[in-house]
Amino acid sequence: MTDYSIYTDLNSKSPSIRLLTLQPSADGNPTIRCSLAPVELDRNPAFEALSYC
Repeated sequence: MTDYSIYTDLNSKSPSIRLLTLQPSADGNPTIRCSLAPVELDRNPAFEALSYC
């Protein structure tokens, strides 16, 4: 079995998080679409926190 991860490594030299972005539906489809991207907090990314836990 091959080890596989959907996550890319976070930058160990800078405080980093993964941001989950919810994508709007173009056709009213109820399926939730999203993307996950690593970002460095030193770059002051714009985001809204849904939970701190």
